[in-house]
Amino acid sequence: MQNECILLDRLQLTASPQDSQVLLFNIFKNGSSDILTEGTTLTRLMHRAQGRAEFHMVMSLLVVLKKFFQISDDLVSVLQGVDNVLIDFNQLVLRLLSQSKITLETYVQFLQQVTEKSSSNSNIVPEDGTIHELTTNALMYLENLLEFADIIGTTLSFTEAGPQATTNTLKYLTTIGQNHAFLENKFGNYLFNAIFALMTNLERKSEVYSEEIRRMIFQMNNIQYILKSIYKTNIHRYLLSQDREAVAKITSILDERKLFYTRCCADILHLRPFPESCGSSSIRRRRVSQFGSVLLASVLSPNLNTNHHKHSITNNEQSQDTMDEHLTKLIVIITLILTLCIPTNGHYSGKYKLVLYTSMCARMLSLPDGNILNRITGLINRSSIDQKERSFLKSLWNDFNNGLNTLTKQHHLISIPDRELKNSLEHQLVRDLVVLYRGFWEKSMSIAFTTNRDKYIKLSVEGFEIRIRNLFNGTSTNSTRQ
Repeated sequence: MQNECILLDRLQLTASPQDSQVLLFNIFKNGSSDILTEGTTLTRLMHRAQGRAEFHMVMSLLVVLKKFFQISDDLVSVLQGVDNVLIDFNQLVLRLLSQSKITLETYVQFLQQVTEKSSSNSNIVPEDGTIHELTTNALMYLENLLEFADIIGTTLSFTEAGPQATTNTLKYLTTIGQNHAFLENKFGNYLFNAIFALMTNLERKSEVYSEEIRRMIFQMNNIQYILKSIYKTNIHRYLLSQDREAVAKITSILDERKLFYTRCCADILHLRPFPESCGSSSIRRRRVSQFGSVLLASVLSPNLNTNHHKHSITNNEQSQDTMDEHLTKLIVIITLILTLCIPTNGHYSGKYKLVLYTSMCARMLSLPDGNILNRITGLINRSSIDQKERSFLKSLWNDFNNGLNTLTKQHHLISIPDRELKNSLEHQLVRDLVVLYRGFWEKSMSIAFTTNRDKYIKLSVEGFEIRIRNLFNGTSTNSTRQ
């Protein structure tokens, strides 16, 4: 088009500017008509592909928009006065922007709502609790979008600050393209919402597992993969442009899952007996899931507002003691406050160490609060204990031994591909559980509750630590399910 304009100006074939515009229209008509037809066909094909969940097709639209983004200023200049052609191009760009925005927003909804289907192998959660295919595909998709950061920022913002008519769409591309910080922020917000939707879906998918251990491992594997991927692909740079605490919030979700994982292990080992008011393990599991959903939505929300993420309680749960419900709400509030107060280096000092250690270990991890050990302490230094008390201690050790066998079997079914996560979980279990076992072991060794002590107390403290470390020897660190 530029060449035709230059040639026409040199030849001076027209007597007036009006004649030049008519001649240019006749010259541009056929070529522009082909471009407009191809663009219209492209938007129609994208609409169909979106219905088949083929969201990667949006890349084709973004490539075309990127070209218009680059030539918008020159195109407006060349078509100055050729209003019919200029309007057609403005309408085409507007359709491309509109369809791209719809597709991008629909993908976020897809990430949050896609459910498990037994008929589709790609949607079934992996048996070993490793990385879900949706996670790898989503991170790959988001990585491919990085090339079009400014284009997507423009696409997502054009309705709120863009053209009110089809006559200035191309001018809008030229104007908005100069505000890179604004476009980067819009794109970062989109990435943040997509990752939030993915994590919400993964939390819901984990309910497929019947064991709490595999549920927590599945969530942690996927969150760790998300964190590693956003750093590897530089997605984190756009997240931080939108919210300086964005990555820290995702990390806090992983830390919360680690705490619940340790709680699950403590439960299986019966290191802390639960009162009857806590309900069955299935009810506790559902409440942990509800708490996880509330915390996920609240922590990932830029406003950290829990008012919009309330969860209903089933009739069976309503029959349980309401104390647990109040406690869950209290934990949410405390956790959110702690999330806001976490220093960038992840360390605490002074009085906060004591508060964090007490609340997280006693409440979140369900570690012994001293009641059971105090009861055992009362038996020490007594010349004799009755049959009921001996049976009580024997029962505690039987429960522990059976629980340790169960814990070992469950860990043989899981896989932790990321070595950093694996080492972190091993360190956390050793740190928290060995201390509990030591107190239980030392007090039990001081009481003559059986003539065959080795039948019940099968492991020394050092032996127990070895068993805990060996839990992770059977978990894979060499493969990631794609």
